[in-house]
Amino acid sequence: MEHGYALLGLATIDYATDVEEAAVRKNVDKARAVFTELKSPGSIFHCDRVEAELQLRRGDVVEPAICFKKWLSIYRAEPNFALECLCKLADPDYGMHQPETTFAYAVVMFGYAKKAEIMPSVYLALRYIGDMFLRSGDEVTARHLYQISLEGCAVMGIHKHQAECLTRLARICRKEGDASRFVDLLRQAEYLFERSSQAKRVDEVKQLLK
Repeated sequence: MEHGYALLGLATIDYATDVEEAAVRKNVDKARAVFTELKSPGSIFHCDRVEAELQLRRGDVVEPAICFKKWLSIYRAEPNFALECLCKLADPDYGMHQPETTFAYAVVMFGYAKKAEIMPSVYLALRYIGDMFLRSGDEVTARHLYQISLEGCAVMGIHKHQAECLTRLARICRKEGDASRFVDLLRQAEYLFERSSQAKRVDEVKQLLK
């Protein structure tokens, strides 16, 4: 079992740092073989999760949506498993659902995480809800939600999510014509993306700063 989780851990880190898909999948397949032999469905869930995330990175949304809904129905009473699924289903950037469905998942995620007192998921859900308000043109509500999420993630040292909030706040500042604040927020985001080994996002921020 430990060997399987070691392989899965490598796959998860590689995925998070944008390592090529073949390398990630190789370790996922090895881990899945270990967990299948040991008949550990909870561990197989994590293999399915990484595979679904790889599909999402390619822009495929149908199979990941089916996967996360399936596991959510199985583990809805297990906070850690359920929130792993909800954090994907509620992310508007993936585009797995119509906006109203994505918004509903984000609200459910917030309520579930709040009840379970899993604060990183609370702050992530608030960011997702902020995204939905921003897309609907309500910058005031979006900014408020991003600020709460940013402050919460800062206290917990969650650099990647801090940076994501900062890029969204920068987008609002640019729309308002506040160029200096736009640049300041993006530079903060760039630093935090670097701290969390998000090379692709660092490059995207650099392009915005040109």
